[in-house]
Amino acid sequence: MFESAGSKDPVSRVILPRGIIQACCLAVVVWLAGCESRDSSTAFSPSSETAATAAGDLSPGRWLDSVFARQDDVVSQFNRALDHQDGRQGAAPDSGEAARLYRLAADRGFPPAQNNLAVMYNLGLGGLPQNPVEAERLFRAAANQGNALAQANLGDMYMQGAGGLPRDFVEAARLYRLSSDQGNGWSQFQLGRMYVAGQGGLPRDARQAVRLFQLAADQGLDLGQLALAWMHFRGDGGLVRNEVEAARLIQLAAGQEKQAWLAAFYLEGRGGLRRDPVEAARLYRLAADEGLALGQVGLGSMLLTGHRGVPRDPVEAARLFRLAADQDNAAGQVELGLMLLEGLGDLRKDPIAARRLFERAAAQGSADGQVEVGLMLLEGLGGLRKDPIAARRLFERAAAQGSAAGRVLLGIMLMDGTGGSQDPVEATRLFQLAANQGHAGAQFRLGAAYRFGLGVVSDRATAVSWYRRAARQGDTGAAQQLQEMGEQP
Repeated sequence: MFESAGSKDPVSRVILPRGIIQACCLAVVVWLAGCESRDSSTAFSPSSETAATAAGDLSPGRWLDSVFARQDDVVSQFNRALDHQDGRQGAAPDSGEAARLYRLAADRGFPPAQNNLAVMYNLGLGGLPQNPVEAERLFRAAANQGNALAQANLGDMYMQGAGGLPRDFVEAARLYRLSSDQGNGWSQFQLGRMYVAGQGGLPRDARQAVRLFQLAADQGLDLGQLALAWMHFRGDGGLVRNEVEAARLIQLAAGQEKQAWLAAFYLEGRGGLRRDPVEAARLYRLAADEGLALGQVGLGSMLLTGHRGVPRDPVEAARLFRLAADQDNAAGQVELGLMLLEGLGDLRKDPIAARRLFERAAAQGSADGQVEVGLMLLEGLGGLRKDPIAARRLFERAAAQGSAAGRVLLGIMLMDGTGGSQDPVEATRLFQLAANQGHAGAQFRLGAAYRFGLGVVSDRATAVSWYRRAARQGDTGAAQQLQEMGEQP
């Protein structure tokens, strides 16, 4: 993100550096898909800072003198660089001249210029070579002087392991907090996302996440509005579940991500919107055509199964999932991995390639990725040796994120004592949580627990109730149990 300045009206400049400013949007991409979080590249509206304020506490007289009388002053250089960057104030648009002026001011230690020159190096703008290492050096120089935008950009580099830096969520969280405390909306969003996922040494704290998302949303940050919408949709972080408010917040957002989120609501008829798969596919395609992973995954999922008015096309689905996976999107990686595991579309079966994709997703904290790697460890697939202990650890991580599949698989292992101690009471608790999420397999197992008194007191009526719920979702095992009990599905 670029720093902006002006003598009267500061300008918030939004830029789309798909290399630097990439939100780890598991919290935006995978949430609506029903699995655990967030990636699409995005832009944001940072709090802008005038050059005069950034330079220090200058009186109006000193400021005018510095800008107009001393042409070599860093504030003047910075303002003139912005003019050439935007072609304003009569200056010809010239990114090369903007880079030259930013360098003059940056060499004198002016943080806004160091930040903007770093962005240009990272993207290879203004005739500069693309050089993430030099970008990191400049971001750090500005961040060390307390520049909020540079702190946010450096945090992004640590999140991605860019610019020669190791991937370090703890350091990223520290930088986002410094920037967030200065009112930077992007850092508020990123820090909120990290509280949701429990990343960077932070505890899982949905209330803190809601507070930060609200601050970002109040500044008009699209992803802040979308993240807050998701919390309303889930009824998380102390909020009452409210799909209508979620839809309202989504419609407020101005970015391309809005289209993909609205598509998810149209697909299922949520938030007061009509159920319309054709409109959902149209909106997903608009987002996908903009290169947004959320749109690619959403449209790919629709094409994989087919919907009314949207014919099945697994070959196109695989292409879209690959585009998303190539952006390091966890949901795209999982979906592409599942297709490789089964050899769907035009893909040949490749369990090893599938495992690598699952591992990449799991490393980002994706519960679906953790579940798939755990299953491979449990069954000894994808070139892995059977390891029920490691599988159980992964299911524990997925279950802790609220994954229904993770809860069911961990519950099965606890019920049987596989990969660790046996605990029927905890197993049944997990089945109950997943059953409440609508997971048919959990409903079947909860029915069995009540029928046979596994971890709970035996209760025939409750067993029949849960078996029926599972059977109505097509679970044949539940239907068979009902038949054995002399009950109708």
